[in-house]
Order: sequence, then structure tokens, then C-alpha cells
Amino acid sequence: RLQSINNQLLEACIEYQNRAETRQERFLEALFCGITRFAYQWVEGEEDLEFEEKVRGDS
Repeated sequence: RLQSINNQLLEACIEYQNRAETRQERFLEALFCGITRFAYQWVEGEEDLEFEEKVRGDS
């Protein structure tokens, strides 16, 4: 009986750890996507600004 309880606890711990790793992976993926999106928008914004300056003859 005690061995059965121990096995159930071990399985529950492993399952919890797997879910935690999955949540952490999802969080890191979302964070990376957000940073990447921000970087692309920032670069595109810089390029747009440079283009506008060239069109206006500021540079």
C-alpha cells in the first residue's frame, strides 16, 4: 500500500514538472516572439524615418 502511494506521488511530481517545463517553454517562446516583434517594428520605424528624411531632403 505504501509503495502504491509512493508511486502515485512520484508520478504526480513528474507530471507537475513536465507541465511546469511546458509552461516555462511557452513563456519563453512568447517572450522571444514579443522581443522579436518589437525589434522588427523598431527597425522598420527607423527605416521609415530615414526614408522620410531622404524624401524631405533632411539628410
